[in-house]
Amino acid sequence: MSGTNQGRVTGTHDQYASHTLAPILQAFILSYPEAELEVFCDHRPDRLVDMLEGGKLDLAMVEMLAGTDEGVRLRRDDLVWIKARDHSLNMDPVLPLAVFDEGCYHRRSGCRALDKHDIPWRVAFTSQSRTSILAAVRAGIGVAIIPRHTLEDDLEIIADVLPTLPDTEVTLFTARKTNEATKRLEQTIVESPQFGLS
Repeated sequence: MSGTNQGRVTGTHDQYASHTLAPILQAFILSYPEAELEVFCDHRPDRLVDMLEGGKLDLAMVEMLAGTDEGVRLRRDDLVWIKARDHSLNMDPVLPLAVFDEGCYHRRSGCRALDKHDIPWRVAFTSQSRTSILAAVRAGIGVAIIPRHTLEDDLEIIADVLPTLPDTEVTLFTARKTNEATKRLEQTIVESPQFGLS
């Protein structure tokens, strides 16, 4: 696509598409109603970056390990273990997990941390959707891992019992060749009050 009124494709993790990105996209559409926008969600950061480098995405908003020297840092956060407020934590005999499919940074970090601390675990629920994973948590099927800033009121952080998870940074990658619509969306994301390193 080319031209100032053409939309481009943005890739993002479902955690951000369903929570953080919605008001940003709304602001963009209201400011630039002539732009055509396509958003692609995937929980695998490596795939999103590969798609961007392969010309299939123009912007990719992914979660990276804090301190990685790539992309534009939008927000620093930490990953946390969560459960439903009205369900107790059940680790006997093994900790049940509600996680994204293989390739998700959250899943990989959590499983490595549990293994390092010799805490037995099993995957009780798998999905590509944040909404589905949180529904499983609310039903008491398992615990999940989310960025702290996306915590919802009926969920609570599991502190002290489970191992600490690493800090992350929401990172924006932009294709080398972009049109005016992509540049406007990039600016809208970078300047959004939704972000800001802490």
